[in-house]
Amino acid sequence: MHVSLNQFSLNWTLLIILRSTSIITSVSNVSFVCCQSTTQWVEVMQNLSVSELPDIQHRGVFILASMMAADKEVAYHIVNSNLMEVLMAISKLEEPERKASAKLAEQALKQAEEWSLIRSIAPM
Repeated sequence: MHVSLNQFSLNWTLLIILRSTSIITSVSNVSFVCCQSTTQWVEVMQNLSVSELPDIQHRGVFILASMMAADKEVAYHIVNSNLMEVLMAISKLEEPERKASAKLAEQALKQAEEWSLIRSIAPM
């Protein structure tokens, strides 16, 4: 796979932004403001979480898991969006480079269960 210098620079910049965002969204008020300030946040989080690049996917799922843990109302919005299906699908990934994302997705789903937003589903 050939990656141009511009593509490498863009991916590196995106990872830096995502790492910063993941730290910021662990604070409850910030997560809530993110959800209220833009209507596209679900789409943005979905695109990050289904990225073909494992590092970007990991950061996207990390941000979702942080948002789920930080605030019940934010978690409610995540559960009631298509992000819930995304988290469920990611939690089932078995590729070695996706295991960290799968584990974070499982944590996010467990948090939704702890908030009593979903019920536990027996593994298939």
